[in-house]
Amino acid sequence: MTDLADNLGPTLACQNCAAEVAIEVAVRNGFDCPQCGTSLPERPDYAIEGATTPLEIVRAYGSYGYIDDYTLGDDGTYVCPGCSVILPADEFAVDARREIDQAAGPSATTTVLALRCPRCKTAGTLVIDPEVPGEG
Repeated sequence: MTDLADNLGPTLACQNCAAEVAIEVAVRNGFDCPQCGTSLPERPDYAIEGATTPLEIVRAYGSYGYIDDYTLGDDGTYVCPGCSVILPADEFAVDARREIDQAAGPSATTTVLALRCPRCKTAGTLVIDPEVPGEG
């Protein structure tokens, strides 16, 4: 990831056409270059190297433009913070997923997702914590 002039913000460089693509544009385009369609080299999972807590992972994904906070519906659906659509989880584009074992046992795994809404393309994160009632 490179930083150009302040008005452009963080960008990713296309390996094919050398375009500097703003992170927000890359996220909306599913990490394909908007000029030539080539897959961009960096995805959000690269940002979380060394992150060990849900908060650190959310902040790392935020550096890639996943700045909004998704919520879980009562029936396991996802609620978009941009357009308030409520849809089944499998309808959202999950660009990155990180699981963290918080304690012993399989029910103590917290999952952090970087996802996009299929309707409005809002990019954000969702933390699914089995210790919180109504989640997991």
